[in-house]
Amino acid sequence: MFSKFALVITLSLLTLSCSGAKKDAIYEPSNKLNPYDLYKEGIEAFEINDYFFASKKFSEAELNFENIELAAKSAIMSSYSLYGISFYDDALQNLERYLRTYPADKNVIYAHYLIAIIYFEQIEDEKKDLNPLMEANKKIEFFFKQIPQFGLCDRFEI
Repeated sequence: MFSKFALVITLSLLTLSCSGAKKDAIYEPSNKLNPYDLYKEGIEAFEINDYFFASKKFSEAELNFENIELAAKSAIMSSYSLYGISFYDDALQNLERYLRTYPADKNVIYAHYLIAIIYFEQIEDEKKDLNPLMEANKKIEFFFKQIPQFGLCDRFEI
């Protein structure tokens, strides 16, 4: 008898507490941070080799920049910072996202180069695991095929 009474009281309290919600509640986004300050903090952290903090600041700057070129540069810097602390998987995911999000950016060839380097650095022993070797080979071949397209033949010997 007491358990039924407690159940009825609990259900009625839950019903009353849920019905008192504000109907005019409007989501207001938080104020945007200054992306230039975030980028500057990222550069300062990068210069003192605090790559993890730098990556976070560059990612925040990317989200806050309205200028697409500066957002793309922030994404590349975030990826390079992750590469700097050997977070290869995170750096690769960030670079692949960069290539999907900013396919016409001027630093696309650098993103492909960085992906090739990351795969190359993951090669430990070709007898144990061929996958990093094969991925590095694919990216390096792609990179060298793209060099003439980007006008980089003067800088590299092919």
